Amino acid sequence: MAYRRIRVKHFMDSNFKEFSLADNVRSIPKLKDGLKPSQRKVIYGLGTRGENVKEIKVATLAEHVSGKTDYHHGGGSLVGAIVGLAVSYPGTNNMNFLMPNGQFPSRLTKEAAAERYIFTEFSPYYRQIFRKEDDILLEHQLSDGEKIEPYNYFPLLPMPLVNGSDGTGTGHRSFILQYHPEHVRDACLKVLQGKKLPMDSLIPWFKGFNGTVAKDEETAQIEVRGILTVENTTTIRITELPVGYYHDQYKDILYELVDQGFIKDFDSNSTATKFDFEITCPRSTTALDHDVLMRKFKLIARDTENFTLWNEKDEIERFDTPEDIVKRFVDWRVVGYEERRKRLITKTTEEVRFLNEKLRFILFYLDHVDDFKGKRKDDLVKLLLDNKFADYDDLLRQQIWKLTRDEIEKLKDEIKDASAYLAELQGDTGAKMYERELKAFKYDPEQGEPANPAQAPAGKRKKK
Repeated sequence: MAYRRIRVKHFMDSNFKEFSLADNVRSIPKLKDGLKPSQRKVIYGLGTRGENVKEIKVATLAEHVSGKTDYHHGGGSLVGAIVGLAVSYPGTNNMNFLMPNGQFPSRLTKEAAAERYIFTEFSPYYRQIFRKEDDILLEHQLSDGEKIEPYNYFPLLPMPLVNGSDGTGTGHRSFILQYHPEHVRDACLKVLQGKKLPMDSLIPWFKGFNGTVAKDEETAQIEVRGILTVENTTTIRITELPVGYYHDQYKDILYELVDQGFIKDFDSNSTATKFDFEITCPRSTTALDHDVLMRKFKLIARDTENFTLWNEKDEIERFDTPEDIVKRFVDWRVVGYEERRKRLITKTTEEVRFLNEKLRFILFYLDHVDDFKGKRKDDLVKLLLDNKFADYDDLLRQQIWKLTRDEIEKLKDEIKDASAYLAELQGDTGAKMYERELKAFKYDPEQGEPANPAQAPAGKRKKK
């Protein structure tokens, strides 16, 4: 094998710089939609199948997405992106865009079943966040002249806060916990309405989590506590673990406490959606202070968030607080809503014009039926051009049953509705549109859950 010498400076200024940029693009999500490139490819690829089609195997979807988006990395990474968009348990997505149909990761285990055994489809959250009206704003990337996924989507809320972020690139780290969608919505509304958004007004919140979450005012760390109850002098029950713990992982912690003699034994009646450990202890253990027990059972976790994202200018930026992210997102999103309004005005204006053209054509046809009989296409085209019809191709392709008196009344109603919508758009503003849609947003934590989530107990967990 032949080797080529290269100066360190040249390597750092070329190859390493290119790698670092690609690494950060791949690992750090955008402020705009909260997605990484692989996640954006999955959403676009699944959408090319149709939004309401039945569920698909994750393995099949990975192959489909790879083909539709010119994906150059391993299939395992794409499967991981699909699973990551579908998981829905405390510490993951508060609004999962894909459904976790089958044995996806849960609080029992972070491992999913093989991709050929699990299925997914769009969840109701997808169109609740990425509204159909904003598809008009999407700018698609091109690969060898073929359209692939857009540069970014246009969500209703700042998704890096709603679903969190966890990624390490080259020289940059993004770690953002999840926040309640309605709290984020309320913060967006305050900014939009010109009201002051107080610091520390947003505290992390995890769907399905029953413990407590608080922010340390001095360190800005987030403290997450599980739930421990002393039931009697020999029994402790643990019904919640800090976010990030899995059942089998915590079982190993309890085994260590058994080996230390701090507890005698334990049973687990935990399921995929809740923890339930019944622990038998010496009286000396249950007599301890509650905070001492919480620390000994490792039921207190502390995290420091790192609000690093690709900002609205596609530059890496570290924000100071979640409130700063909300402010920047709202400013960017208002511009998007105004652009949506302008494009809808253009589209609706053309729609009204064409509907009027169709109406005039039907009336003309009914009054000049004999002029259409036995004519060649060129003659018909000339006839329409002479009478100032611009869309002669579309008009002549209409089915004969569309050229009736019944269709006239229908077209009049369509013109009336479209004209009213156009007037509404012209009298509106992007900020007002955004405010209405934020106010209409309602969060249902149950929406993204599978119809029959696994509820089977994890089984008895005795000392080895």
